[in-house]
Amino acid sequence: SGYDIIFTSDPNGLNPLAFQRELYSPTTGQVIFWVQVPVLSHSASTTVYVFYGNSSIMTDQSTPAPVWDSSFAGVWHMGNNAANPTVSDSTTNGNNGTAAANTSTKATTGVVDGALSFNGGTDIVTTGVTMGKTFTWEAWVNSGRITQSGVYQSLLAVNGSGNLLMDVQGGAGSFWSTDTLAGTNLGITGLANNTWYHMVLVRSGDNSSTGYTAYLNGVQEGQTASGAWSSTADLAFGSRQNYPGQNLWGVMDEIRVSNI
Repeated sequence: SGYDIIFTSDPNGLNPLAFQRELYSPTTGQVIFWVQVPVLSHSASTTVYVFYGNSSIMTDQSTPAPVWDSSFAGVWHMGNNAANPTVSDSTTNGNNGTAAANTSTKATTGVVDGALSFNGGTDIVTTGVTMGKTFTWEAWVNSGRITQSGVYQSLLAVNGSGNLLMDVQGGAGSFWSTDTLAGTNLGITGLANNTWYHMVLVRSGDNSSTGYTAYLNGVQEGQTASGAWSSTADLAFGSRQNYPGQNLWGVMDEIRVSNI
């Protein structure tokens, strides 16, 4: 079962760390765990100990809730790990997504364990997350149409009185864009088809000259000003709900939304 696997910050196993088990295979031994490390130094090694092989452990020792702190509005691993068509949120908020199609038919290989595919049309995942003015959106994205001229694809989107989008636009000089009232180029170019990218959009608040910041694979690529924005609409994945034709044709994995 893998129930005997735990993580600690000391070699005697007296200080267990909170962890979430995403995958354990008793056949191959493959495991995927998310472990909350209290302190991670940039100047010295941080040692984390893993304990296993205790045959007397018969109950699940994982504590997934503390792994994702209160800054996270939602963490979706996107694997087919819940009853269809639910896309499970790993935080205590319970912001599970609802897919337009059964997740068993959309499950595919991701960056970490499974992911969900989107067909560029009807596929969408809706959530109950209402965004504030300050947040971070992030996801792993792989699309087969990034270079297709004139094709916009919404990755994460809020619709309503004001739209807020994390998009990719196809064609020569492909770039990643967002908008409050109109699309804005955030300086990411040269994206290729069928390639995994880690994309992050940070919003620092209203009416800021550097209100939006975009990161590609951990590197800051561009900033642009923000206007005043608010919406009571909920966050969705893979589609701009009130704008037909602006849907993702590709795969997304490990979507995280934070309120900072």
